[in-house]
Amino acid sequence: LLPELALKLGLPKPKEMEKKEVIDRFIAGSSAHVLGKYRPGLMLVHLIQVDGTQHQYGRTGEELRGALKRTDQNLLLIERAAKKAGILDRTCFVVVGDHGFLDVSWNVAPNNLLAKAGLIEVRNGRVSSWKALGHAYGGSMGVYARDKVSSQLARKVLEETVGSDGKPFWRVIDRVELDRMGANPNLAFALDASEGYGFVSSTREPFLKKRKRKGGLHGYSPFRPEMATGFVISGPGIRKGVVPKMKLIDIAPTLARLKGWSLGKVEGNVLPILTGE
Repeated sequence: LLPELALKLGLPKPKEMEKKEVIDRFIAGSSAHVLGKYRPGLMLVHLIQVDGTQHQYGRTGEELRGALKRTDQNLLLIERAAKKAGILDRTCFVVVGDHGFLDVSWNVAPNNLLAKAGLIEVRNGRVSSWKALGHAYGGSMGVYARDKVSSQLARKVLEETVGSDGKPFWRVIDRVELDRMGANPNLAFALDASEGYGFVSSTREPFLKKRKRKGGLHGYSPFRPEMATGFVISGPGIRKGVVPKMKLIDIAPTLARLKGWSLGKVEGNVLPILTGE
């Protein structure tokens, strides 16, 4: 298929492929071609520039508005391909993200505190051994511990750490809450960063470091409202004006029901958005 797309669209030069908007334009053009010529029963399209722009510049600003505008144009290109192929009236479009974002101005490195407490040994700038160690996931950090004593000491050290204004850099998520989330069972506990902060795992970075430029992060607790993402669905079999309360895991069973496919036993639920349900 790639040679066919190269003849139809022309492949971007390697240097151009470093730009996410160039990648998206090629993906959208390829999707429009495939949809119009082959009419697949299901087509999954991943456009990346909105995510990349928010990571680089945050949730607001001209850069994000430009990325959204270009993404709208790419979606329109795919829709017009369906119309030209005569299948628009029987094509359902779904636009969905996978996470929200929070703006971040500061990096925090809690492993420095664990090292000072004797829970991490660092040699030549690298961790050589540890009793408790944090692993950063953007807006959250999972903390592993070798034993109960190390876990308790690590939690005490991290719970007592606050900023110069007396406000905490993070909230501790205990094992009970992690179990409710279905999180990694090997974690002793986790940290959920306060607004404006993001985690780094390194012990070579200072504990608190101002970012050169404000950007955006995800990976925070999924129950924070800023982590919600968008969901737009339109087409035959879809009720108009319905705004369901939903989870990402509800998308697959809903679309499977729409197509008449059976997924068997899954975690998600069919959303109340289908006509005839």
